[in-house]
Amino acid sequence: MKKLLATIVRGVTKTIVIAAALVIAFNLGSKAVTFYQYKDLIGALEQAKSATYSDKYQCLDFSKDLSQKLAAIGIGSTIEIVQTEKQNEYHAIVSLQIDPQTGEMVNYKTVDNCEVNGDTISCNKGSIENKNLYIASSK
Repeated sequence: MKKLLATIVRGVTKTIVIAAALVIAFNLGSKAVTFYQYKDLIGALEQAKSATYSDKYQCLDFSKDLSQKLAAIGIGSTIEIVQTEKQNEYHAIVSLQIDPQTGEMVNYKTVDNCEVNGDTISCNKGSIENKNLYIASSK
């Protein structure tokens, strides 16, 4: 009986070790993909920096080209128009979405914009309740 139990324990231990190795390999594989995405992102940003601003090539052109370069390497982005520090001055920017839990770049539909104010998060359209629950506005 002891011999049988020892054999079962060794078999279970081997199974656990193999399963753990597979999980580690999968996670390393996921991180490698993410690493290459970031490497490609840096390359796209370097290409964008090499362009020259002129009357015929301005911030929307930079944004469009960068967004297209990102799409070509599988990274979703959006072009946003933002107001600068100067009143009535606007600028086009490219926004990326990064999942804070996985570090992966994602491209989801934005439903609200929020800011961190001290220890709280304030949203334009909804509210945050019980620390992590987003409540959409009924307006």
